[in-house]
Amino acid sequence: MPNKKNKSSEPTEKLTKKVGPFFSNEYFKQIKNKKNAFIEWLALPTEYKEPKTQEHLGRILNISRVSLWKYTKKEGFSDKVTIRRRAFFKQYTSDIIEAIKTKAIEGDPRAQKLFLQVVEEWEETTKQKIERQEKREVIFGVLSEGDISRLQNILKTLKPPEIKYQILPESNEEKNK
Repeated sequence: MPNKKNKSSEPTEKLTKKVGPFFSNEYFKQIKNKKNAFIEWLALPTEYKEPKTQEHLGRILNISRVSLWKYTKKEGFSDKVTIRRRAFFKQYTSDIIEAIKTKAIEGDPRAQKLFLQVVEEWEETTKQKIERQEKREVIFGVLSEGDISRLQNILKTLKPPEIKYQILPESNEEKNK
């Protein structure tokens, strides 16, 4: 009977587990699209980059530094790097929240505030903002969907009031000054 490869031990292109400094020249050569390889390389923190420089990456990918530079000027390029960078760092979110929690429990007020903002979606608000929101909730809680829709349509058609100025004649007192 022929040996079947265990699929779970085969490397995948997607990074789904915590990563270490295993990125290497070979890793970037495996990425077929040179632009995607460059995006992947740019998204990494310096300590994970191997090769360490764009020039060396260009040699590995067989592409000039000028071509790499031109990639950075294309519309949407930096957005793709940002998306990939976020994907890379998401793996640390739980550990960071745990560290914030530890500091918060130790009594660090900044960590306590940050923990509440991240975990509980707490926002610092002013009394005025809270009152305004409560009024909106009451108003929109009473109105039906149709009423709200009609109000929105009316508001769209309203024009700001026309302000007319009247020039008043100077008084005798003003003329004598």
